[in-house]
Amino acid sequence: MKATGSTDAIPHAVLEAALGEFTAKGYADARLDAISSSSGVSKRMLHYHCGDKMGLYRTTMNHVLGLLRPDPEALRVDSEVPVDVLRHVVGVIFDCFAHNPSAVRFIAQENMHPILELEESSAMAEQSPIVLEFDRVLLLGRDYGAFRTDVSALDIYYIVASMAQFPTLNERTFSNLYSLELTSETLIDRLREMARDAVTGFLTASTTWQHGTSYVTTTPRRKVEPRLVDEVYADDSPAILDERADGDVAPAFADMYDDGDE
Repeated sequence: MKATGSTDAIPHAVLEAALGEFTAKGYADARLDAISSSSGVSKRMLHYHCGDKMGLYRTTMNHVLGLLRPDPEALRVDSEVPVDVLRHVVGVIFDCFAHNPSAVRFIAQENMHPILELEESSAMAEQSPIVLEFDRVLLLGRDYGAFRTDVSALDIYYIVASMAQFPTLNERTFSNLYSLELTSETLIDRLREMARDAVTGFLTASTTWQHGTSYVTTTPRRKVEPRLVDEVYADDSPAILDERADGDVAPAFADMYDDGDE
């Protein structure tokens, strides 16, 4: 039997069938028979790959998180203009959510009716690659004096993920009340631009509210990880890091990336 939770060597048809079954019926009412029939893979092979239904659910969760994480190469853009880089990254991450509605529903369902233990789901849902990318963009923008210093990468991710998931989770209500098809291709294109404009405006706006270095966390500010600074500035000089550590700097959630040697 394969280690449960890993999507390695599991037929894609099984992952998609399981995602559809768990999303449509919930964990309690989902049936391995239905997943087997839909995927064309025998129950014996389902047990071989995933163990039991819980193992298949864990595997599906990992599959879902993979769908919602962009390819690192897709995040790269040939520009040094902070706003251009920001808008590109926001668009790529927005599309990961907008183009995978079943994954969005699965995550929402797990949040409302948890099946996995909190510690287990937290480990699976580690999103540091996305937050790290926003940290990189924030450092670039602040070096040019273009972005605020009281906003964190997690603040930006919160905005983008919220706006990107809204169409999938609220389509029926908006269709009924306002005759808007939020998940139509035309509106998704417009909403992507709205997300880009919202984040750009947020990062370039002035504010009088003194809230520290992040809206969504009260974690004390920590130094930006040296490796990230080197990637952004292509400079091995520690002066860059020291200057930002003592002055205005993104909180960067460096504790998500450092090696714990502080």
